[in-house]
Amino acid sequence: MEWTKPDVNGQTPTIKNHTSTLVGNQLLVFGGYDGRKNHSTVHILCCDTWTWRVADSIEGKTPEGRNGHTATLAGDRIFFIGGWLGSGPLAASDMHILDVGGMPSMAWIQPETTGTPPGPCNMHTADFISSLNEIFVFRGGDGKEYLNDLHGLNITSLHWRGVEASGQAPLQRANHSSAVVDSSLFIFGGWDGHRRLNDIHRLDTAASQCQWKDIRCSFQPVLTLWTRQWPGLPSQCQDRYHTRGQA
Repeated sequence: MEWTKPDVNGQTPTIKNHTSTLVGNQLLVFGGYDGRKNHSTVHILCCDTWTWRVADSIEGKTPEGRNGHTATLAGDRIFFIGGWLGSGPLAASDMHILDVGGMPSMAWIQPETTGTPPGPCNMHTADFISSLNEIFVFRGGDGKEYLNDLHGLNITSLHWRGVEASGQAPLQRANHSSAVVDSSLFIFGGWDGHRRLNDIHRLDTAASQCQWKDIRCSFQPVLTLWTRQWPGLPSQCQDRYHTRGQA
């Protein structure tokens, strides 16, 4: 890997707690907080020309400005879930879909769903499990407390369900990260209201019932900058994880 800083054209948005979703060669940035207010603008970066533009002709009703939401690409739709609107005691519990199948033409959709949705969620994660045709939402906070419940949304029927999983679930947290590899959902780190976390958990979604599995790393995942080596990682694996450039 190597860090580079491209020369970009256009006006770069100055925001935090937004989402960025890659659709083809276009990076779609939605929402975020600029230190004064939440935004609901969709900014698009062309990754071929490094040019920013504002998507100002999207059909449909634009969602309220927010930060701390999630954006999950599934097929030709981006599912935006929850976030913090900046008012009220709890986070948002709504969901909006951005149809990107006809880009550059796009449309906002406020879908009707069935089942029981997750409820208010902020600084959660939402990942598409293609083998199940579902988006899995791991909460996050609701604006009042930290949670660790798991929910699934079928992207065809738009039906919500609570996901029952065996094994030891991760502790309650928000601001964590997640990733899907094959049929496994990984949850890493976060904040539990008292301390920063550095644990990693794997949810096996291939079994008849999902199962949480705790992962104990055999090496400390911190790159030693002056030697460019990963302490404790076998020598035959060092090249695989070699990093160049300046972060």
